Amino acid sequence: MTCGKIGEMKVGDLVRMKRGYSAHGVVIDIRTKGILVQDGAWVKVLWSDAGRSSELMKDLEVIQYGNR
Repeated sequence: MTCGKIGEMKVGDLVRMKRGYSAHGVVIDIRTKGILVQDGAWVKVLWSDAGRSSELMKDLEVIQYGNR
């Protein structure tokens, strides 16, 4: 369930980092305004172990989709 295209990931989805160990996190915001598509979108994630952070969408994968 790897995400790479803008629109596949939504607020409320459960995610983790693609590389290495990663705790689970919940997407709380997706920023695409003013960003070139090839540069990717910035996603704000609330991690279960580290709190809030901003990550590139291309570095995340969806574990479980939220309410759709």
